[in-house]
This record gives sequence, C-alpha cells and structure tokens, in this order.
Amino acid sequence: MQKEPLKLPSDLISDIKTRLKTLSGQINGVVKMLDEGKDNRFKSNTYTSYCCRF
Repeated sequence: MQKEPLKLPSDLISDIKTRLKTLSGQINGVVKMLDEGKDNRFKSNTYTSYCCRF
C-alpha cells in the first residue's frame, strides 16, 4: 500500500517562490557587480565598523 506524498500548502509555496525570486535578483546583482569590477566592500565595512563600536 503506497502512501500519498505530502503536499505543501499553496500559501507556503507562494512564499517560497517569492523568496527565491528575491534571492535570484540579489545574486544576479552581485554577479553583475563582479562582472563590472565594482567593489562595494567599503560601504558595508563602514556600516559594520560603525555598528560594532557600541
């Protein structure tokens, strides 16, 4: 006797797809930045340094 596979709720599937699309956009942005030779480390390091002082 085979068990029927569990199915995820449709709202959960929709949320997962939205999050994956967001991640895809962010990854594509990083790839584009690397292809263009841009280096934004200093922006995030400045923020991190500022936050970690306290």
